[in-house]
Amino acid sequence: MHNLTAKEYDAYIRAKLMEDAEEIALAARCEKGKLKEA
Repeated sequence: MHNLTAKEYDAYIRAKLMEDAEEIALAARCEKGKLKEA
């Protein structure tokens, strides 16, 4: 993570946040599915 320009670092952070948000959304959908089955 060294030697990144501000733009490169910004792009990295945005991509990481989008990845995290997708994982959270997927986990939430899985939980909703489990609740419906119960």
